[in-house]
Amino acid sequence: MSAVQGPRTPATDFSIQVRTELPRDDYAALTAIAEQKHTTVALLVRECVRRQLRQPQRARYVKRRLTTPADVEAVRELNGRGYNDSRIGRELGFAPSTIGGIRKRLGLPKHASTGRKPSTPEGTP
Repeated sequence: MSAVQGPRTPATDFSIQVRTELPRDDYAALTAIAEQKHTTVALLVRECVRRQLRQPQRARYVKRRLTTPADVEAVRELNGRGYNDSRIGRELGFAPSTIGGIRKRLGLPKHASTGRKPSTPEGTP
């Protein structure tokens, strides 16, 4: 990918042109989408880049082993509250698979993700 500085647009104080290589099929798909939306491939790509940059970055898990007694106790406590492996991992900064391994070694139950709750209690219409 190469970049060259281009003319500034009224909406920004800086503009660059970017050159990239795409497989022919990808370019054909972009062209079809651009035609459907009555725009250009360049504007589609620009909008994709802008949207990607605006998205909050996902938290990355800390890569370390769960070895401290405090970590093990925290897993035991949060599992006892009904938290699933993903939620415990977010709380403690570990991958869900790490939490699952500890949970299994401790003999703790697996909790499903909460999902949507029913709007009425079971057994009532």
